[in-house]
Amino acid sequence: MNGKELSLFKGKHINEIQILKLYMIFVTSHFNKMNWTNTETQLIKAFKKGDAEAFKSLFELYHKRLYSFLFRLLKSKEDAEEIVQETVLKIWENYWEEYPFESLLFRIARNTSLNY
Repeated sequence: MNGKELSLFKGKHINEIQILKLYMIFVTSHFNKMNWTNTETQLIKAFKKGDAEAFKSLFELYHKRLYSFLFRLLKSKEDAEEIVQETVLKIWENYWEEYPFESLLFRIARNTSLNY
């Protein structure tokens, strides 16, 4: 490209350096996502084997999203916190391996909130 500008994105001009920066952002974010997925998968495998620390780490990964989800459903801070605790207890006591962890977690939370 040798410093030439390209006309992309509705007439906006970007040069070679900007293209390289965009590429690096893409590669970095993709790499981080892959590492995150691998870490999450490793935690779930360890949790399935009964590793309490892995379960604690999974809880730390999901509790804010789970709380937000429940708060939107219940419109009550106290009820959302209660259901988060019940959900965590239920998944610890009875984890069904045939279901993806995240899907199961949110399904248990939703069902528990409906029966609350």
